[in-house]
Amino acid sequence: MKSTRFVLCLLMCVMAASTCAMAQSTSAPAASSPATTQSTTQAALKFEVGPVLGSFDDDFFYVTCRTSLAAKVYLKADSTILRPDLWAAVYMHSSEGLMHSFRVKRTGQPKMTYVLTAINGDTVPETKPATVNFPVAGQPLRFVAMGDSRTNPTHWAAVAAGAIAAKPDLIVFSGDMVADGTKEKLWEEFFAQAPELFSSIPMLVVMGNHERRSPTMEGYFHMSPADAKAINWSRNFGDTLLVGIDGESDWSAGGDNAKWLDKTLADSKAKFIFVASHYPAWSSGGHGAVDEQGKPIEKPVREAQEVIVPMLAKYHVTAYICGHEHCYERSELPGVTEIISGGAGAPLYGKVKNAEKQNPYSKVFVKTLHYCVVDVTAKQATLKAIDTGGKEIDSVKWEPRK
Repeated sequence: MKSTRFVLCLLMCVMAASTCAMAQSTSAPAASSPATTQSTTQAALKFEVGPVLGSFDDDFFYVTCRTSLAAKVYLKADSTILRPDLWAAVYMHSSEGLMHSFRVKRTGQPKMTYVLTAINGDTVPETKPATVNFPVAGQPLRFVAMGDSRTNPTHWAAVAAGAIAAKPDLIVFSGDMVADGTKEKLWEEFFAQAPELFSSIPMLVVMGNHERRSPTMEGYFHMSPADAKAINWSRNFGDTLLVGIDGESDWSAGGDNAKWLDKTLADSKAKFIFVASHYPAWSSGGHGAVDEQGKPIEKPVREAQEVIVPMLAKYHVTAYICGHEHCYERSELPGVTEIISGGAGAPLYGKVKNAEKQNPYSKVFVKTLHYCVVDVTAKQATLKAIDTGGKEIDSVKWEPRK
């Protein structure tokens, strides 16, 4: 009890000393999620999910968590560059509830450390300090691309371990994190396999079909709202533009999403552009099946082939990164490279019969768990696909856009 009172007193003192910082930092409202209203009978307060790093930009980053009981959560964060002993740069708290989300103002430094503390009565659990390293303008960018982790937690844990070891600045995840996005327990299981990854590496995500349009995914990762009528986002990192699109929405020619993507690409001066979607345009797997006229049967695949890829080729996009098929496949489509990286844990798929006819652009196909490491400098971008044993299964290089 004495230690609890001491912690509470310490929190009050820090709050008083941090008035100026708090004036510049506000807590985001609780995310819209089934978790915000569900009841719980657990006796002990604990962090059931998180912390999770989601969307970020030059000024802010998001931290999200979920507690087992209704509680207030306090976040304290500071740069570890100038004053590692000072925790007063950012100090925020959430409203009492189960789901907690913070939009944290960055201090201008490339590295920040933060801690979450949950308070309910006399219980004050605290997360381990986590440090996030943000991409630095003018420096090389490294990101990991992967997708389709659902169904097999141990396989996902192995892929996540490889991604952590690669030490990326961020992760681009192409959907299907869990088998059913409406089931909170599956999200708990997903996050539990890689706590270090989620607490220290920002993640930019796109919606897959297995998320089932659940608001839980948006609640944890805060994909940025866009001008289009879907969860689309774009982020500039020096010479690199990353774009994520909700491939299951309407991508008909002339529609709102197509207009948004066209403008986003047309306005960009980036030397390298990577567009991520869950749905490939061509594939050698079952999702690439075509009808008697040779058109993809699945609507998102067909629209990717007929609308999205021609647009990417028009603006000389570096690569189109997808999932949906549980394999690794690189296809050199007309005007753009397509990377299918759907081997983060889901049951693996092989090629269909007559795969060459279905996808004449395929160059490399490997049925294995894997992740992709993308390194971008001012002069060149490279991708290496790596399996969970550390073996390189493919590599490709790209020159800057002209």
